[in-house]
Amino acid sequence: MTDTIPDFLCSTLSLDSHEQLFGSASTNDVWFLLEYSRPWGAKVLPESDLPDSIKLALNGYLSATPKSNLLFIKQQFRHIEGITFYVALTRETDPQLYEFHLESYDDLLALDIPAIVSGDAAYDDHITNEPLFLICTNARRDQCCARLGLPAYKTMVNKAGSRVWQCSHLGGHRFAPTALFLPDGVNYGRFQADDIGQIMSDYEQGIIQLDYLRGRVCYDSAAQAADYFLRAEIEVGEIDGLKLVNTQVMEKDSWLVQFESPAEKTTYSVHVQKLMTEIETFTSCAATEKVPMWKYRLIALSSVPNSA
Repeated sequence: MTDTIPDFLCSTLSLDSHEQLFGSASTNDVWFLLEYSRPWGAKVLPESDLPDSIKLALNGYLSATPKSNLLFIKQQFRHIEGITFYVALTRETDPQLYEFHLESYDDLLALDIPAIVSGDAAYDDHITNEPLFLICTNARRDQCCARLGLPAYKTMVNKAGSRVWQCSHLGGHRFAPTALFLPDGVNYGRFQADDIGQIMSDYEQGIIQLDYLRGRVCYDSAAQAADYFLRAEIEVGEIDGLKLVNTQVMEKDSWLVQFESPAEKTTYSVHVQKLMTEIETFTSCAATEKVPMWKYRLIALSSVPNSA
């Protein structure tokens, strides 16, 4: 990471080169979101001034929880005492969001994280049904996250108030602004200020906006691409309108991904292939060399009715 302001923006170069957006979301099933209002570094946890005991505990949670990630979160002009901590389970079926209000960071040590992640009923009172909207504004990780993320954050706050949080690195800063909607784990990028209200309203109605979709974080990259192609083909907007059945590796960089449509009682097979393109771009504003970009293409799509 460098403090030098680059003479280009990686997000502008990515957009101008028509780099594919979908299939680019980070894959995680569990997200730990910790309020930390002091300045963030490029690597937020090790560069924070949290006590070593808290850093050790958080690293322990991550190590013990497969497919998990930690984000720092904050809000501008927040004057509420205490610390907010969320645990989001972004699984495809029955996603959940747990909300905790802590007096100090030491209170993290009293939480039974494995029990929360497993859905222990002892923590049911902490489940919130309010959606949460995160947007990356981590300038120390990449200039684009601040330049594009902060204006988007302010617009989102006007729409949803305290349910909107700034967050640390979501991955893919060249797709900035990039946002994560919880608990379903829908990752968006490259949206404009005029788009935000509709994207958020649609999400609250359980609808995905394909134009800005990076992917659902419960899917791997190939399944994200297959999900996009299938939704575009059969015009399914509902988040729960498709259920992943299976992903099968066909050959190198080629997958057969099967989804079920509960409403249509149909199983779809989507054959996707990942190809290296001739496009080269900087993956971040701090990068010194361009690298080739990949993209997914749809090979075939078929369907069969489910057995009665």
